[in-house]
Amino acid sequence: MQKLDLKTNPAPSSPSTVVQLRFHEHIEFDPNPVRRLYTDLGHKDAEEQICDALENIARLLDRLQRAIGKDQFELTSALAMDLGSLADGIGLRSVAKVSSALRTAAICGEARSLTSIFARLKRVAEPSMVEVWSGHGGAT
Repeated sequence: MQKLDLKTNPAPSSPSTVVQLRFHEHIEFDPNPVRRLYTDLGHKDAEEQICDALENIARLLDRLQRAIGKDQFELTSALAMDLGSLADGIGLRSVAKVSSALRTAAICGEARSLTSIFARLKRVAEPSMVEVWSGHGGAT
């Protein structure tokens, strides 16, 4: 399997060549909401609230995938709005931005766009969620 770096490698010449494409998403994380939680709530309660938010984000991602698969635009819009609010509350700016794009596509009834935007949402969600615990949030 050949990895294709479009910046440096030309396209494969043989039609039987398998090319593996990798997406690299820029993750935006604002540590200030997490720091505020630790300041306002204390260590134990802040960690509990952050953990609850991350669990709810994971649940919402699962529900969104099912809603998109069934072309449930109104539900997708509502879930994307909830996800964006949760993400924003703990500084996951990339997740909040992509959630907003997903909501807009759902409101417009753009079924084809929902699939690709949701794929991007999944790509940014996991590393963003890890970022919360990486020490940038002031939890150390």
